[in-house]
Amino acid sequence: MIIGFCHNGENERVKGKITQWFTQTPYTHCELFIEPHGLALSARTDGKGVSFKPAKEVLQRSSNWDFLYVPTAEPSKFHAWVMVEIGKPYDYGDIVRMVLPVPIGVRESWFCSELCYIAAKNYGIYHLPSYPKELIHPGALFKLLQKAGAQPVDAYSTLYQ
Repeated sequence: MIIGFCHNGENERVKGKITQWFTQTPYTHCELFIEPHGLALSARTDGKGVSFKPAKEVLQRSSNWDFLYVPTAEPSKFHAWVMVEIGKPYDYGDIVRMVLPVPIGVRESWFCSELCYIAAKNYGIYHLPSYPKELIHPGALFKLLQKAGAQPVDAYSTLYQ
């Protein structure tokens, strides 16, 4: 799997600027790119929740991406997990819990970095520490994966076809 981390630097919209300020990192979103299918999986706020989009479509919507390659330990188990998660709702409650320790939210729901963190932790080859998933924002996940040994990769050539 490839995990892409989106940032638009100074051109970020208000929601992105708030995310950058709160997390103290440049990243505002992450996507799980499924190889070799050219699909991007993420929890989305467009009413579809966890869904696939063509990687090319996702990459066209944002100007800057950093990619980390996370080899999958057991691809068949990973793919089965992915299919079970499709259609689960976006988790606004866990976004609130990042800021306020209140019991809000639906347990069977995700936001982007939660989904990518659990995928990398449970199905990748790197050992990632256990944290409550709602505490993992895109910048924190990027740092955890780098520390664990994930390598940067230029994924545009394989994903943007």
